[in-house]
Amino acid sequence: MKKTFILFIFSIVLITQYATAITQSSAAINDIPLKKDDVQPQPRREPLETFTASYNSETIIIESSDYTGNVQVIITGDNGLTYSYSVSGSNTEYVDISSLGEGSYTLTITTSGNTYSGIFQLLTYNL
Repeated sequence: MKKTFILFIFSIVLITQYATAITQSSAAINDIPLKKDDVQPQPRREPLETFTASYNSETIIIESSDYTGNVQVIITGDNGLTYSYSVSGSNTEYVDISSLGEGSYTLTITTSGNTYSGIFQLLTYNL
């Protein structure tokens, strides 16, 4: 009886640790390395605009600075979506990706003069 109780407590501790690790992994923020391609020829001076992207299992976070204009976000993969918004100066935009399934996706961010693209991987965790 004593061994069964100890095994039961040990099992609960292990399951709790496993569930915590999975929850933390799926909620972790991961960066999406973006490659910049010029859509239109740019002057020799370096443009000030910057875009960065990160994600977790629920959301892509797109941060921009020194840009004013429209932004189009396209996510391609097994499923996909298109999302558009406007920016004036600096902005943080949250794109809901909770409906996307497990798989590899390409994020494309298009502005009036540049295209930024990167690849990210969504994983699902089943208990």
